[in-house]
Amino acid sequence: MTGTGSGAGGGADLKGNTTRGTGSDGIQVNGSGHKLKNNSSGGSGPDTNRVCQYRVTSGNINATGNTIGSVPIPGANGSPFPIGCK
Repeated sequence: MTGTGSGAGGGADLKGNTTRGTGSDGIQVNGSGHKLKNNSSGGSGPDTNRVCQYRVTSGNINATGNTIGSVPIPGANGSPFPIGCK
């Protein structure tokens, strides 16, 4: 996902996606202001995405419910989404 999202006041821009076992990044966000909610990326063994489970630039929002496999990504609703390659 690239460009500018709806920000904290809008709905989730990236919601309810599942990525597993890809040859690259699972979920990649290059823009800012996007809310990520209830996404699951990667896991263990063959479910691991080859490069990153999440690759997110700064300025994006954790709307909670996001996981790497079954492990929750930390942060309160509305907090900054962790940046970099996770």
